[in-house]
Amino acid sequence: MKQDDLHEAVKSQGMEDRTYSKALQYIRYQCRDRGIDAALHLNNDGSTTIEFDALLLCDHKQAGQQLAAQAGYPIITIPIGTDTDGLPVSLSFQHTAWQERKLIKWASAVEDLILEVQGWRPTPQYRSFHSKNIPIDPIP
Repeated sequence: MKQDDLHEAVKSQGMEDRTYSKALQYIRYQCRDRGIDAALHLNNDGSTTIEFDALLLCDHKQAGQQLAAQAGYPIITIPIGTDTDGLPVSLSFQHTAWQERKLIKWASAVEDLILEVQGWRPTPQYRSFHSKNIPIDPIP
């Protein structure tokens, strides 16, 4: 994206056209009605609905965060460790709109449990933070 494009976007002051509105409506429907809300109110056999207090995801690649963001719903993420490559792994708690209270309750309970079982989390180590992920020829 060029700087000129950014200036044009700022000048538009968030103008929404029909295509944008339809896309937003579609994404919200898929992520809310057919996504998080459907998972929170599981209907197995057509007559019995199971209501869940929250959705819990082991969010290794942050896919759960993307779903909640697209739905416009709250999410709380707590770190639980690292994978074999040293990348962070977290638990994500999700719910529908205005249910932050429930998420805080459950995330707090799980954090207390982790503290009880594992003790304090170690301080993160920033390994190879000076390394570059692009090849650079050394200066002769």
